[in-house]
Amino acid sequence: MMEHKITIMKYQLMFPGMTKKLFDEKERFYQITAISIRLDELQTKGAVLQKMGKPTKNGTRMTFAPVQSAGEYEAEMQRILEDGKKLGLKFEKKKEEK
Repeated sequence: MMEHKITIMKYQLMFPGMTKKLFDEKERFYQITAISIRLDELQTKGAVLQKMGKPTKNGTRMTFAPVQSAGEYEAEMQRILEDGKKLGLKFEKKKEEK
């Protein structure tokens, strides 16, 4: 019997709250939201942001792809931290729950 190995290449998520209106009126808040989403996708699903759509009245579409290596994970984590620091965010490392 042949086994089929299927892997996810990429996936898209739509964030209805991240509208053009939010971007225009509270861009910093919009950017912080995007960073929070990127961090969550990376940590919970091991996926990196590939493409971020333009904000529309219906929200913002974000495309993610699973990381292929530890190096890619680390690189995305660095990008997220740097983007966050530009917005004045502070991050803390949480101890892993055992």
